[in-house]
Amino acid sequence: MKPLYTKQEFLVAKSRDKLYCLCYHCNNPFSLVKHEIMKILNGTKSRNKGKYCNKKCSSSSRRNKLTLNCSECNLQIFRLPSEVKKSKTNRYFCNHICSATYNNKNKTHGIRVSSFELYCQSKLITDFDLKFVFNDKKKIGTELDIHIPSINLAIELNGIFHFKPIFGDLKLTQIQNNDKEKINKCKDAQITLHVLDISKYQQSTKHAKSDVYNQVKQTIINHLATCDTCVSS
Repeated sequence: MKPLYTKQEFLVAKSRDKLYCLCYHCNNPFSLVKHEIMKILNGTKSRNKGKYCNKKCSSSSRRNKLTLNCSECNLQIFRLPSEVKKSKTNRYFCNHICSATYNNKNKTHGIRVSSFELYCQSKLITDFDLKFVFNDKKKIGTELDIHIPSINLAIELNGIFHFKPIFGDLKLTQIQNNDKEKINKCKDAQITLHVLDISKYQQSTKHAKSDVYNQVKQTIINHLATCDTCVSS
């Protein structure tokens, strides 16, 4: 069993509370209720029940497989020869999170831009006499929502996915780790990074977009006021 829960979480969980483990075959998270885990640990239930997320993974694990490494995290994974043969990219991932992370880092076209970002972009260009770079990856190797090179300022608009496990705890942990890495990279590049929490805006209404933009605008004005070498807006 590969538990994703801590010892403390197990102790406080009730009998029918769900706790998460990693599948030995596909390495994706799956849930088991606490009383099932206790039976597995006590030996009154097959240990395979705690190793695989479904019968397909349990069956596949018994076949001859090739040993590979995840193209993102380098974790050892196993794939059937037929799966390897079908691959057109020769890239393999331990789970969908690693796949999405790798593709996001290495994509050469197409960028996910929220309606809040689009609104801010259109307003910033007209309100400031500054050169803006939007959704830039070149400077620090990971995407910056708003980057102003001339004043070494970057602004991130972080929605609810950065704070709550909308797609599960594992995805949230990955997002927050990426956020921390971005902060460190900005420090190394001597970029002042301001992270704006816009998670309270569940809908991109006209009022919400205007409110977010005012926060972005004020952040730039405050930075210009404290930066001797900055260009005035």
